[in-house]
Amino acid sequence: MKILHINSAPVYGGAEIYLKGLCALLSEKGHDSIFCYTTYAPDGYKRERNEYFIGESQGVRTGLGAIKRLRRIINYENPDIIHLHSADYNTSPLVIRAMKRMRPTVYTVHNILGFCPKDPGAERLEDRSRILSSTKGICDRPVDLSCLKSKCINNRGPDRIYTLLLRLWKIHEYKRLDRIVVHSRFVKETLLRQGFPKEKISLVKMFIPVERQWQREPVSSERDKAILFIGSLSRAKGIFEFVRALNMIRDIKYKAIIVGDGYCYREVRRDIERMNLSEKVILKGWVSHEMLHIYYNMASVVVMPTMCPEALGFVGIEAMYFGKPVIAFDSGGINEWLRHGSNGYIVPFNDVKGFADVIRHTLEDDRMRLKLSENAIVMSQEFLHRDRHIERILEIYREAKR
Repeated sequence: MKILHINSAPVYGGAEIYLKGLCALLSEKGHDSIFCYTTYAPDGYKRERNEYFIGESQGVRTGLGAIKRLRRIINYENPDIIHLHSADYNTSPLVIRAMKRMRPTVYTVHNILGFCPKDPGAERLEDRSRILSSTKGICDRPVDLSCLKSKCINNRGPDRIYTLLLRLWKIHEYKRLDRIVVHSRFVKETLLRQGFPKEKISLVKMFIPVERQWQREPVSSERDKAILFIGSLSRAKGIFEFVRALNMIRDIKYKAIIVGDGYCYREVRRDIERMNLSEKVILKGWVSHEMLHIYYNMASVVVMPTMCPEALGFVGIEAMYFGKPVIAFDSGGINEWLRHGSNGYIVPFNDVKGFADVIRHTLEDDRMRLKLSENAIVMSQEFLHRDRHIERILEIYREAKR
């Protein structure tokens, strides 16, 4: 089979790491992959032979232009299947509708934030995707016209209505696609509440794309106490809550390593300097996935202070592979693999003081940390079944073609 994978960009985060691993498995099985990105090529980007860019689209006009470019790609490459990945924020509903008309289309839901008309990067917590404005808790309601009454949408007047209607139209087109793949019960339940047909949804166990360069060092309590954050430096990933938590435990000895880049980088650096944490916190910037093993091996604990619902939590699953306890807010699908007191700790959502206390406790109790590490390695085994994962994906492709 030849599969056309559609994604927002060549490199960004967990969805792209999964996509790279998936295509490697498809290649091993004798299938070809081509890539189409719903952005324009970045300046200086060296495009591979099997890569295409159709540009961003939101409404009707830009959507029609993107459809023309997509149709040219389809006619030239003649794929058997379209596999849509993470393209929620820059793909018009018209383009999604056109995909299904051109080829059988499978959609993997890597996150649910795009279903919400709010902004995941909003400065105030109550203004972010899937966060209730009234309680600042996680929203589990379907997106519908009642969102207008809830005052959750940032826009006012006609723009407010347009934002919601565009999102509802996009959800409608997602529902019409041939098959939907999810990696957590949380995402499946969210889709069912949103009215997605149950018979189209397949829950497929995630796998860890282990890089050839990765080396897993033995877990030891002798190394320096290091707290590791990996992810985009954004409000949705909780980077500011993490820095606040570090300030609360400044009296103990530790090093915090922040791996990642993002639009909040300069503001994060200013906060670290303002709190006089520069000697304790290292900002590494972006690191390739192939080289992440260096930082996982350095870590005593890995933190996930996510402030929007995670579909699953890719970083935490990788951390388990390296035998690292995970400390995370109770957000989305994280509690499906993170067992409190077994392979790490789950902290109530947005409880920054509680988050700091758990970090302190985990760093100070060497015996408990080693036990958590041993459990993490054992529990990571369920995410190493590459063959089982790819066979299920191929089965879903065949179902979509019927």
